[in-house]
Amino acid sequence: MKTIEELTAELEEQRANNEAMNAKNKQLLDEMKRVKKQNSEVDLDAYHKALDRVDSLESENAKLNGDVKLKAKDLEKLTTQLGEKEGALTKLVIDDGLNNALISANVKKELLPAVKALLRGQAQLVGDKAMVGDKALADFMTEWASTEGKAYIEAPQNSGGGASGGNNGTGGKDIDTSKMTPNEMMRMGRNQTN
Repeated sequence: MKTIEELTAELEEQRANNEAMNAKNKQLLDEMKRVKKQNSEVDLDAYHKALDRVDSLESENAKLNGDVKLKAKDLEKLTTQLGEKEGALTKLVIDDGLNNALISANVKKELLPAVKALLRGQAQLVGDKAMVGDKALADFMTEWASTEGKAYIEAPQNSGGGASGGNNGTGGKDIDTSKMTPNEMMRMGRNQTN
């Protein structure tokens, strides 16, 4: 058993420990109150500046989204116009190429529109050249005129019965070749050699 002095010493030690714990507890509670107070206090100026910045960014974002939508519509419109113009250009290049090739091949004038319509469906624009299958239009026409197109080609003029005679198909008229297109000159040259 412990003596009174030992118990008193232990009691004093316990009291000292309790006081130290109470002091530490008070210090921690004060610290906690200070942190809570800091957390509950908001810098209203900073808060309002942040709200203004958010509103400004949302407004700018909405404007940019509107601009993007307008640009998308403009792009769609321009793409449509480009497609239409490319289609028209393709048609012109193919029609012009066919027309020149058919005239050079000496297709009968009355059959020219029908033959052109017949061959137009086979022609396509590859890069900037009119092609039929894997052949250039001029190469195709040369082959076509000597095979399946023979029925459409005008017979060469000659001086046999019912022909125009020795005037080379000009009807006795002098022709000013300086006013002729290259195709017309080629046709006239073919007529003179036949």
